[in-house]
Amino acid sequence: MTAFSIIKNMLWDSYGYTLPDDPSYLTNKILEELDDNGYKIVEKFLDDNPKNMFGRESAKENNGTTQSTFG
Repeated sequence: MTAFSIIKNMLWDSYGYTLPDDPSYLTNKILEELDDNGYKIVEKFLDDNPKNMFGRESAKENNGTTQSTFG
């Protein structure tokens, strides 16, 4: 899902027909205001190896291969 669709769905689910304007319009306004103030919504990627420990799938020493930690 995009940031736009997440915000739009959240607005609709929370406020439904009580919104003063269409959820798409309000979402555009929110994203424009964030952009005008130097903010950007980006997708968050989780790092399975935050301390670069040996033996993790994303460890640089693995070079995309699986290594046994038992020798």
